Amino acid sequence: QLDLKILSLIAKQARTPLLNISRDLKVAPNTVKQRIKKMQMRKVIVGFKAKINSGALGYQHYKIFLQLVDVSPQMKMRLREYLKLNPCVVYATEAIGRADLEFELEVRNGTELRRHLRALREYFGNTIRGYSTTLMNREHVVDYFPARCYGNQR
Repeated sequence: QLDLKILSLIAKQARTPLLNISRDLKVAPNTVKQRIKKMQMRKVIVGFKAKINSGALGYQHYKIFLQLVDVSPQMKMRLREYLKLNPCVVYATEAIGRADLEFELEVRNGTELRRHLRALREYFGNTIRGYSTTLMNREHVVDYFPARCYGNQR
């Protein structure tokens, strides 16, 4: 139970000081330190990820929603591979609802965004029915620790 509570806290903010975790969980800081170390040794925790504010580096973050014509699974796979190889693409996923495929892109300006979209149209013009773009002003934090699955209600 204690390990799950620690995981829940560091899943939200990996750089939370041990003293804060120990205070929140009402255990000694050394206990928290040892538990985290054991979870790393058992490969429960395999790393800590940096969260970079790309806006502070002068980049704009866009979400692009693609509407596709009826395409074969092979063509959809080629499109996903194309996006995966683009270093400016943060992620791509199949969508439910207003788009068939969505991806996020980080670029320096609107001109660079249009260049990427033009190249996408050149390679997949017959596959893409249309698209819409949204400038993301802030990124929402995703908590990947499924606390409820482990009986740890937050």
